Amino acid sequence: MKVSLTERGPTYRRLKTPLKRSSPGPKSLGRSRMNISLEEENIMRNLRRKDEADVNHIINMDIDRMSEIEAREVLYSTLARPQQGVCRNMKRLGGKWRPRDHTLDGDKFICLDKFSAGKEECIVYSFGVSDDWSFEDFVSSLNCNVFMYDHTVDPPKTRRKNIHFTKKGISTSPSFDMDTLENYMQINNHAGKAIRYLKVDVEGMELQTLPQWIEDGVLDNVEQIAIELHLTSLHNNDEFLFLLEAVKNLYLLGFRLISYEANVAAGPQKFGSDWFSESKSFYTLFEVVFMKDEVWTYLDN
Repeated sequence: MKVSLTERGPTYRRLKTPLKRSSPGPKSLGRSRMNISLEEENIMRNLRRKDEADVNHIINMDIDRMSEIEAREVLYSTLARPQQGVCRNMKRLGGKWRPRDHTLDGDKFICLDKFSAGKEECIVYSFGVSDDWSFEDFVSSLNCNVFMYDHTVDPPKTRRKNIHFTKKGISTSPSFDMDTLENYMQINNHAGKAIRYLKVDVEGMELQTLPQWIEDGVLDNVEQIAIELHLTSLHNNDEFLFLLEAVKNLYLLGFRLISYEANVAAGPQKFGSDWFSESKSFYTLFEVVFMKDEVWTYLDN
């Protein structure tokens, strides 16, 4: 699904043509493939009913009537409350213990509902790995082909044969050490194929690439997106409308928020302290996971 964008401010873009709400496709797995009981089905059905009001609120947000400050408050509130009826089997994988901060860092939440039930080819993309390959190592053990990109580190000496590393990064246009997600998919012959999981930890570049992915339609075949959001820079000029709109458009494409985790090692940051206003604290670094709502939709009938 390709859409056009229009410039808003010096850096970030908003959609010029609003997206339409996607219709659920015939991809729901059903009880027979999920191997669950009627009691478990009933739990998921009730959770989906509870989610419905929040989902409709996000999809019907009138963002054009909001100020940047209003969009900021709605954005933080929305991303802190994941839906509970989209994923049943959520796991926390990978990560390294950081003794200085007394916390785990680099771990990722992933829904394994389709990993265990589906028999289709499993393709995973990972952008920004640094010195922690634990998540990618584990996912590769699930018989997934993992395509990793990071222009700041060298490839490891040994890894599973289904791990493919390229010393390049992600951006909105090609360069000598960067390329676009659409181009990487073309190079790997993945255009039109299902991408089971897209992991993104690229130190702020996600704020520019996410609108482009919506524009280019490359997310149409992506099932889960895990993004570490770096929002500190947005507080400098109060630029939040574009990102709230991106979240709304993800919902219109069929994605739902299934996980939120603040980066406790970075901690909260204070903004807005002056003679006229009291400072406010925000966790500006946090991990969110969006998943296409395809597994449990049969319970809505």
